[in-house]
Amino acid sequence: MPPQEKMDAASWEKHGSIDIVEKEVPAMSPGDVLVRVVASGICGTDLHICNGETPHAVCNVTIGHEFAGYVEDIHPETVTATKIGDLVAVDPNIPCGQCGFCRSAKYHLCLNLRCIGVTRHGGMARYVAAPATAVHVTEGISPEVASLAEPLS
Repeated sequence: MPPQEKMDAASWEKHGSIDIVEKEVPAMSPGDVLVRVVASGICGTDLHICNGETPHAVCNVTIGHEFAGYVEDIHPETVTATKIGDLVAVDPNIPCGQCGFCRSAKYHLCLNLRCIGVTRHGGMARYVAAPATAVHVTEGISPEVASLAEPLS
């Protein structure tokens, strides 16, 4: 488990800028794993967020939805095959599972979609709490390549 300390994070704090700010190491909720980020990309979406062009983005959220890292900790109430130390790529899209689109397995059209790095803290920080269902164990590739899973998919 990481020390309960502060960490630097790239965050959308005000219109038109991404700032480096100090934030707490995130607390995990049931269903979460804690990922120690080792590779994170920045893309056009991040720039749209900081310019206020992504209406569902939340201000003061750590950006970064293209990232990979190592599982550092697992919430005691989380059921997952993932193990501490696994290198994982993270799918930033978190569907609600309840709307008509989700019930029809069209998760990409979810009416209540949340997104790591857009509506909840993302990978431009040392640690990210992510749903265990959003992490995918990678084998035989580097963290840098694993961080490209989202844009390549």
